[in-house]
Amino acid sequence: MNLKKDVHIGQEIERILHDSGMPVTEFAARICCNRKNVYDIFRRKTLQIDHIIRISEVLNYDFIQNCYYDYTKCPEDKYYKFRIHIKGDNCSIEQCDN
Repeated sequence: MNLKKDVHIGQEIERILHDSGMPVTEFAARICCNRKNVYDIFRRKTLQIDHIIRISEVLNYDFIQNCYYDYTKCPEDKYYKFRIHIKGDNCSIEQCDN
């Protein structure tokens, strides 16, 4: 597994929101902000992890897994497995046994 380096999370959020059919005003209410702030999120290349988690819950889409990790196969035709630990503002990643 490799980290994707050129992710623009705001653009990804905008794409998934559009695909979901949820109006921007409803999305804004669900993440406890106003419509103007949603458009600000769309312009951001990065977001704090707690915001990404909340947006993932609202849109029922795992932005961490789907936007930041590139799963590539091992020579044995297995996928790498990782565990993400989030505590407060700290985040760590550990490789698990395949």
